[in-house]
Amino acid sequence: MKKASKSCACHQNYDLDNASKCAFTAEIEKRFGKSAGLQKVAKAEVKDKKPKTVKIDSITQQQRFQIEVSLRTLPVSLNNGAKAAQALKELDRSAITAEALQTLRRFLCPSEEQEMELSSKRQAVEVERSPEDPFVWDPVEQFMEDLAHVRGCAMRLSCWGFLYNLPDRLSQLQDNLQRFEKMVRCFLTSVEIPFLLSLVLAFGNYLNGGKNEKRLGQADGFHVELLGRPGGLDVVNDAQGCNLRQLIFTVYCEKHQGNLQQGFGLVQRRLGKDAQGVPQIRKSVRVQIEELDKQLMQLKSEFSARHQELKDGLKQISDPADKFVVEVPPEFERARQQVEDLVRQKDTVVQQFKLVLANFKAETYRGDSVIVDGQVKDGNPKEEMTSDVWCKIWDDFFVPGERVLTFDEKRQKELIEPHFCKDSPLTVESLAILWGASGRRFAALCEDHGLISRDEGVLGKALGLPRALSDDCHAGHGKTEPWSDRWSCRPAATAKRH
Repeated sequence: MKKASKSCACHQNYDLDNASKCAFTAEIEKRFGKSAGLQKVAKAEVKDKKPKTVKIDSITQQQRFQIEVSLRTLPVSLNNGAKAAQALKELDRSAITAEALQTLRRFLCPSEEQEMELSSKRQAVEVERSPEDPFVWDPVEQFMEDLAHVRGCAMRLSCWGFLYNLPDRLSQLQDNLQRFEKMVRCFLTSVEIPFLLSLVLAFGNYLNGGKNEKRLGQADGFHVELLGRPGGLDVVNDAQGCNLRQLIFTVYCEKHQGNLQQGFGLVQRRLGKDAQGVPQIRKSVRVQIEELDKQLMQLKSEFSARHQELKDGLKQISDPADKFVVEVPPEFERARQQVEDLVRQKDTVVQQFKLVLANFKAETYRGDSVIVDGQVKDGNPKEEMTSDVWCKIWDDFFVPGERVLTFDEKRQKELIEPHFCKDSPLTVESLAILWGASGRRFAALCEDHGLISRDEGVLGKALGLPRALSDDCHAGHGKTEPWSDRWSCRPAATAKRH
């Protein structure tokens, strides 16, 4: 490598005295050395200006967490205690919802003990603190103190909250009571139900009749539980397993038209599977008069308690012009009249239902079997009939679960669910579809629903019916042989009316 020219400026030698050399060296090390970025920089002290909030001891940490969460759920119109107190005084329904009233009553309205604790805590802390350290409540305690300034706050929230929800409760009870009453009136006034029962009796008497025993087959009536309880019509099947009800509904569907919803619309049906994946149909009675009676008695009891609370709480409010004092007592009086009217209406419907049971001689029924000491015992033969059992007896007569489950999954979705599981009314047409009722009218119905063509000549093909029911069971339509010649079945469980 060649040596650089001596005239090159970057290679010239400079003689610096020792003092200058030390000064520059120290400055370079300080500013550009490796330790330059690690030097501590003095920070200005920032004083915490946020004052320490005060809390009362009676609220545990877990309770405080729940209260803080509930505070976040309140609308903007109630996001602090002052707004909530003002809305409560003014009975402002636009600011306070039913849910907000419940939240205020449950979490933020202080009890008498908490009101005393809030007052004593404020006095004690204010004495100890200096003017530079002002007294500040925690948001929970501040909200509580603001509500405590409203005289009779707990009573106002309780009574007004009861009145707030009462119209909806009364409306629901009224609707359910009317639905049940329609069912009762149907059984009291229907001409189709007696005709249908006469068919059942006629079929049963014919099957029970004997050539040599003239006394057989002469029953005047039968217990209603025969229609839908185990051991009744459900066991009267022919050699191919087809139930007697198919013939009964064939005759019924040919003679009657119309909607059975008013009498049989209380049962809700749902197709599903059990824990093992076995298909099943679940049934529940939407409205039961016994449950309605309990709900109304509970409502009446709640009303009495709130009304008494109102009378006692009004003594705490000294201002006669207070909006709560002026408006709430008359509203309670109107509500009392509505509750009493509904209770009277319920009592009337209960008596009408008892009359229905008496007319059908069905005040009692044979209860379900029970297991005692590992053995099956017969149920109570005089079990009191309930609206739940009554409705299910009739629904199991019209729409038995075992009949529904004979349809494959595709037909269940196309036929059963639309007609029986989506709050659709129970009609003669839907019964014809379920039971495959034969005859001219059913043939037209099948064609209308696109289930079958008249040219096919097999009415039950699309419904998956056995040939014995799809082709041959034309009761009164060209077939002259009696049903008994075609049926080998167990005697119907008919009995003399008692």
